[in-house]
Amino acid sequence: MADKFLVSTTGTESSVVLDDIGGVELIHPTTDKDLYKEAPIDEVNSSKDIQDAIDRGAITATDGEGTPISDVEQSDHWVVRYTEDDRMTSTTSDSFRKRLELEYKVDNPGMYRFAWYMEYAQSRRGYPIEVQIIFNDKEIATIVEDNYYARKEYFRTIAGWDVIYLTEEMLTGSIVIAYRSRRGRRSVYIQNLKLTLENIHVHNINN
Repeated sequence: MADKFLVSTTGTESSVVLDDIGGVELIHPTTDKDLYKEAPIDEVNSSKDIQDAIDRGAITATDGEGTPISDVEQSDHWVVRYTEDDRMTSTTSDSFRKRLELEYKVDNPGMYRFAWYMEYAQSRRGYPIEVQIIFNDKEIATIVEDNYYARKEYFRTIAGWDVIYLTEEMLTGSIVIAYRSRRGRRSVYIQNLKLTLENIHVHNINN
């Protein structure tokens, strides 16, 4: 993944508005504006407005080394999203019967930042819910949330991240999100799930 996402206007349009990264406006002349400083990296790397502006010739884009970017989807960046329309509901069992299993793919080995975000609630308040995050069969996080007020109408948030080194043999793999109520007879709702893998460029500093 590029360290920077530098964009310049070409002059074919007096201004370019990128609504899907927070309404960033590029007024001509703009030169080498780093969009990674304007919006989260995953939003830039999946922006349809940026891609459209590149495709119609309104802006040009390069990485930090001057390499042209014609496709906003960077090779070492993996994102999956589930929206409210894809809300996932557990069974009413107190075991981890509900598991969302996903496949990831990146191109290069190295250090990656794995981040997760989700919103949760359950059908009846009063007992904690538990979420397990399993990366290539290794549990990397177990989150227990007191859920006294997070009923179906009032979703609350779980978010976190970890650093993972991916070898050549781990460029493809699986991520499992398992969730349950600590007490049966309650359904757990997960919505707006977002998972990202970002390559971290580590630089050696010699004193």
